[in-house]
Formats: sequence, structure tokens, C-alpha cells
Amino acid sequence: MKLIDFLTSSDLTLREHAREMGVSASYLSEIKDNLKEPGPKVARKIVKHTKGLVSLEELYGGRDEA
Repeated sequence: MKLIDFLTSSDLTLREHAREMGVSASYLSEIKDNLKEPGPKVARKIVKHTKGLVSLEELYGGRDEA
């Protein structure tokens, strides 16, 4: 599952997800929009927060190549 799909299907706001993960909302937004790649610690936080629905492979390998 893509991060954007997880976030939009949730009842929580992006800001609430970011707070629970311990990252800034702007950073999470940039990751969601494929503007930035998460560092290893943040990537693990995302996988844990999403209970594995968003995988490391999706975060690092699921980018659309333009």
C-alpha cells in the first residue's frame, strides 16, 4: 500500500499521524508526495505505525520513474 493511500483512508489527519510517528507534518507530507525519501529511522517508524501496510519496499522502491 502506498503511504498516500494509507493516510487518506485513515480517520486521523496527516498532522496526527506525524505526531504519532515523531516526525514533522511537513516532512511526512513531503514523503507522501514523493518529494523526499525517508531516512532509515523514519522509514521504520512508518512501517511500524502502519502495521506493515506500507512496506520498506514501497517507501524505497515504489517510486514512479518519470
